[in-house]
Amino acid sequence: MAIEQALSAWRHAPWGGTTGAEDIIWIGDDWSAAVFRMVIASDYGADPIITLTNQPEGQQGISAAYDPDMVHPTSGAIVGGTIIRPQIDKATLEALPDPTVESANIALVHMLYATPPGRPQRVVRSGSFTIRQGVPQE
Repeated sequence: MAIEQALSAWRHAPWGGTTGAEDIIWIGDDWSAAVFRMVIASDYGADPIITLTNQPEGQQGISAAYDPDMVHPTSGAIVGGTIIRPQIDKATLEALPDPTVESANIALVHMLYATPPGRPQRVVRSGSFTIRQGVPQE
């Protein structure tokens, strides 16, 4: 079952990646070999503006690693799980078209698809994705 989640990023900074700030935790399954695709668009059904696919950690895209020692947040049992780590580089966010109103946020939507080995594709996350303008670094 997909979880609806509002996400946001700052236009002049990378989003996600090795900081772990945007990690998605999938409890109980090893999805380290899954095929991932995250699309970000102006609206549902519109052509993607940004597309993330499987890449090594530290590169723009999505990396996934299995942690056999992951603890279930409710039961406290060791069940293992997958850390899904998306990353969008600063240059990609800065290259987005400017909004029609100067300094306005850019309102987008996202969908994260996963295809675990031997299983059908599914939507893991979806929802709004807001790019906040912020102040550029000099």
